[in-house]
Amino acid sequence: MRDEQAPLWRVGLRGLGQGAAGAFLLSLLALWLYNNDLWPLSTVFDWQSVIGYTVFLGWINGLSEFLTERKRRKTATKEIGQAASGSTERGATGETP
Repeated sequence: MRDEQAPLWRVGLRGLGQGAAGAFLLSLLALWLYNNDLWPLSTVFDWQSVIGYTVFLGWINGLSEFLTERKRRKTATKEIGQAASGSTERGATGETP
């Protein structure tokens, strides 16, 4: 709930940072495995791959955070609007919930 009032671009940027940090650590592990001949795949893994995966997975995570937060805010706004209109209708008819 700490991001309740944060702008969407900031939520996306935070997601990009978190995704890039995780991808960087996993890419470093893959690079270490490759350099020690423990890499099971037949692909070459080097520093260019580490940077590429870090940027790519960070970008995907940031976009996902942005879209998820935008959807959550739209849903919350819609529910608040429905609750407000529902409470006025109940008050006018005299019904109790």
